[in-house]
Amino acid sequence: MAFCKHCGAELKDGVAFCTKCGTKVDVTASAQKAQASSQTATTSKISNSGNMSVNNVKKGGFGKAIGIAVVSIAILLVVVSLGKKIGGGGAALDIKASTLYELDGYDGIGKLKASVDKETLKFAISEKNSSVSESTIRSFVNSIKVVPEATENLSEGQKVKVKVLYDTNAAKACKVKLKDTEWDYKVSGLIPVTEINPFDYVTVEFKGISPCGTLSFDTSYVDGSFGSLSYEFDKMNHLANGDVVTIKCTTDADRALKKGYKIVETTKQYTVDTLMEYITDPADLNDEILTKMKKEAEQIIDQHRTEMSAYHISCGEVKYEGAFGVTKKDYTDPLHMLQKDNYVVLVYSGTVSCTADPEDQYYFESEKEYIPVMFQYVIKNADGTLYYDKACSLKESVNLDTADTVGYGIVKFRGYKDGKDMFVDLVKKYQDYTEYGVDDSLSGIID
Repeated sequence: MAFCKHCGAELKDGVAFCTKCGTKVDVTASAQKAQASSQTATTSKISNSGNMSVNNVKKGGFGKAIGIAVVSIAILLVVVSLGKKIGGGGAALDIKASTLYELDGYDGIGKLKASVDKETLKFAISEKNSSVSESTIRSFVNSIKVVPEATENLSEGQKVKVKVLYDTNAAKACKVKLKDTEWDYKVSGLIPVTEINPFDYVTVEFKGISPCGTLSFDTSYVDGSFGSLSYEFDKMNHLANGDVVTIKCTTDADRALKKGYKIVETTKQYTVDTLMEYITDPADLNDEILTKMKKEAEQIIDQHRTEMSAYHISCGEVKYEGAFGVTKKDYTDPLHMLQKDNYVVLVYSGTVSCTADPEDQYYFESEKEYIPVMFQYVIKNADGTLYYDKACSLKESVNLDTADTVGYGIVKFRGYKDGKDMFVDLVKKYQDYTEYGVDDSLSGIID
């Protein structure tokens, strides 16, 4: 029976390490002790047998000698065989099979650690070469480092090259060599991430009238475990149809990924195409809306005709000549003179006469007058339908301080003798910060 030389615990036959303290067992000493114990037992047995003759003892000693010779030959063969295994660089160790991996995290940000199973390696080396000391084996095993080429931000299925670094002199001392020192490790087992497109939770609306529209924004996303979704815009005001607005998700993508959420899109562009538009070119007026506007314009002229009749001013039948439209170009400039953002003017002509006695001091000869009737905020909706805010009175349409017109005394008819003067008064003086459109039918009147 053998005992541990370090702690004294009883050792079972054939063990390489003490099961209590882990000290390496001196296999040769243990075998010799066991052999001596066996010889003692045999001798004791022979000595105590009164019936055995001297000749029997000699025969028994001869047979035992033969047995020892056979065992010695067997041991010699094992040593020769082991010598072949470790010759030319040492016995091969499968370091790859002894590598331990620790993989953690979500897909895309996985982390990897690698190390060797030291106890398994120690046992394997001692089994291959029992003559190597425990301290030599420990020194070699502690020198082994398994180094992955990438250890962070790993994705499922990614291949990572693994290299083994070790003390070559220590390996020689242990009479071993490593079977593999470089291989590919396939990442597997990371936690799947939840993909989030932040723009799936966004409602974007464009409101108002081009080119002074605004962006309306709303998000339906409920705060997740990583926080809320946040956004920024390159512009939100003074928008025109055709403009492109870029919206950016400013949520910390790395922080979200650490919580298991992957933001798959960070910027998105939206084309402005739903704003209402001012009508500048009269050609954009459809027959339905133009007929309605003409009817209101003629009612306003009739009302003015009635007012003028009390002052000996008469206006005959009027004729529709055409229309022009005016719209501001720059809504951010507070210095421009034009107070209205948009208007369309329907132009009529008619003969204005004086009904007073020709001898009256305020009598005037009949004149052809151009009568402009202004409509504010003529708009085309996003669906193509047309709309206007109101028809202005002639008092709003004609500035008597600048208009050259006929009148009875201080009472003036609201019109223009010259179509060019009318066009300058209502359009040309604002042309630096407006755009305008004119019916071809007015070309001979305003040019």
